Amino acid sequence: MRVAVLGLGEAGRHYAADLVAAGWVVTGYDPAAAATPDGVRRAGAAAEAVAGADLVLSLTGARAAVPAAAEAAAGLPARACYADLNTGSARLKEQVAEAVRPSGAAVADVAVLA
Repeated sequence: MRVAVLGLGEAGRHYAADLVAAGWVVTGYDPAAAATPDGVRRAGAAAEAVAGADLVLSLTGARAAVPAAAEAAAGLPARACYADLNTGSARLKEQVAEAVRPSGAAVADVAVLA
């Protein structure tokens, strides 16, 4: 499986590292100077990170969720699943789905629990 992780903050780094350990091919993107886990290829843009991905895990902050989805949609394969793991309102989740819709990819709203 090929997965893209958008947002390499605390949660994104953990997901990315665990997926690498499980044998997945992982590409990460974060516009900030966040650390990139070993084994993760760092992309220069969200659209680049999602190119060829089977699954995209969006772990950005709520403010960046829609812009990240819109940028990713430009490179997102129609066969992919865009999983939004961000904390936000139902309306924010709808806006993420609207931003991804032009790509043809499926969208999943994922709850992250302790």
